[in-house]
Amino acid sequence: ATWGISTDITEYKKAESARLEAQQRYEELANNLSIGIYRRAADGKLLETNQTLAKMFETDSKEELIKHNLLDFYHNKERLKEINNKLLKHGFIKDEELEVVTAKGHRLWSSMSSVMKKDKNGHVYFDGIVEDITEKKRLEDQLRHAKKMEAVGQLATVVAHEINNPLTSVIGFSELMLARELDPQVREHVEIIYREGQRAARIIEQLLSFTSRHQGNKHWQPLNELVHE
Repeated sequence: ATWGISTDITEYKKAESARLEAQQRYEELANNLSIGIYRRAADGKLLETNQTLAKMFETDSKEELIKHNLLDFYHNKERLKEINNKLLKHGFIKDEELEVVTAKGHRLWSSMSSVMKKDKNGHVYFDGIVEDITEKKRLEDQLRHAKKMEAVGQLATVVAHEINNPLTSVIGFSELMLARELDPQVREHVEIIYREGQRAARIIEQLLSFTSRHQGNKHWQPLNELVHE
């Protein structure tokens, strides 16, 4: 006699199909995000990541990126140590800025947020996101430079006006003296005062013209709008 066991695996197949479908949806979502996401071990070894982070760090694929240690991409080791200590102490970090050196040697600025977790065996791992903020940093630097130039321009304008007032008097009195009969040597000295006064006046005029040209019409636009344009 032949004995056999028949098992209905319909429900198993349905569950497996649902699991694969959910995994596919998760991967599509993760790879369509504009920010990099990762899961790493305590030593920095990457366990999971998305295509965005692979592109950001200039590796050919996320499979290639996983071969790297995430911590090796960060240039400033002292800053990295400071951030890692904060992560271990508080269990999370948010919007920590750190410079990255990509797999191809290019530099970019990143903003990193991460949270510390433990698996069922008590092993520590970290989930995190990385955003490329290079363009945002460039715009912030431009804004700081513009504000600095504006402050210099305002100071130059005040100084120029303060100098211009007594200088006008010097030039005016020189002209009055030159209209009179003067000893030749005295006239020579007054002419020097007059010429140098005129030269100083031209310099101040150029300075005022330069500052007004560079200050221009102020038009403030929120930095967030500039970043997302």
